[in-house]
Amino acid sequence: MNWVVEKGRYLVLLAVIASLVASGATFVWGTWKTVLVVMSLVKTGGKDPLAAVALIALMDKFLIATGLYIFAAGMYGLFIEELKVPDWLVVHSLHDIKS
Repeated sequence: MNWVVEKGRYLVLLAVIASLVASGATFVWGTWKTVLVVMSLVKTGGKDPLAAVALIALMDKFLIATGLYIFAAGMYGLFIEELKVPDWLVVHSLHDIKS
């Protein structure tokens, strides 16, 4: 039974992989939207009244992508093996991931 529980921790890899894929997709999406916003700004000469709103929405995309990455790295470091990450990203508990 111990072996099953010990190896069961690798199920966390499903969450890690899914979070990394979602993070990567969101970074790509944010980058694509950035290109579109910049092209719009160039095309309109910066006179698009919704450009500021679009730029704020871009920040949300990148913040979500970063949060997903931090979650993936934290879960991996907590359950699989220690990672070489900056001190502020070291996770010691699930509470650290949550906060």
